[in-house]
Amino acid sequence: GDFYFIHYHNDKAVLALSDCTGHGIPGALLSILGTLAFKIVMSKTNSFNPAIILKLLNNEIIKLLHQRGNKGGSFDSIDIALCVFDFKNDTVEYSGANIPMFIARLENEKYNINRIKPNKATIGYNIDDTQFTVHSFKLNKGDRIYLSSDGIADQFGGQQNKKLKRKGFIQLIEKISTYSIDQQQEVIEKFMREWMGGIEQVDDMMLIGIEY
Repeated sequence: GDFYFIHYHNDKAVLALSDCTGHGIPGALLSILGTLAFKIVMSKTNSFNPAIILKLLNNEIIKLLHQRGNKGGSFDSIDIALCVFDFKNDTVEYSGANIPMFIARLENEKYNINRIKPNKATIGYNIDDTQFTVHSFKLNKGDRIYLSSDGIADQFGGQQNKKLKRKGFIQLIEKISTYSIDQQQEVIEKFMREWMGGIEQVDDMMLIGIEY
């Protein structure tokens, strides 16, 4: 049920990480619909405001799934972290529906991790007038941005067979910051194998890391 979407236009790029409700075939089908909704929205809008894109996605998913919040109806939805990069002005704008963005910035030879909070809303089920917040940042060379579904933080493991949780995930990001962005995937995969041991994976896992 996890998927990503990238759209380039001139000097801008839209990047989204999405986490759908459901697993297996239901999650896969919703991922397909989510990708379709992204393509429809980006073909129709001239806006690169992440909050506006999320609102348009919300409307499109509701339309595709025929969801109106009625009793007995479907309750499928997609959590999304959406970033818009402006390469001309070296900026990133982020809006989130239940998925945060993490920025790692090198200060005094150490990467400091900043968690940017999402709105507590989900895409495809909000029929109210939810207004998504836009967070804007000037990017410096070497800044790193991470987007992750909840599969890593919710994974059970360790000596006490507990969830990694947000704190453990941030500690993982801090740990891998000493490695190059190219090496980090291998380090994360090794950490998760050791963390899980023989415990079954409970959810899809997706992590996107970018170095500017």
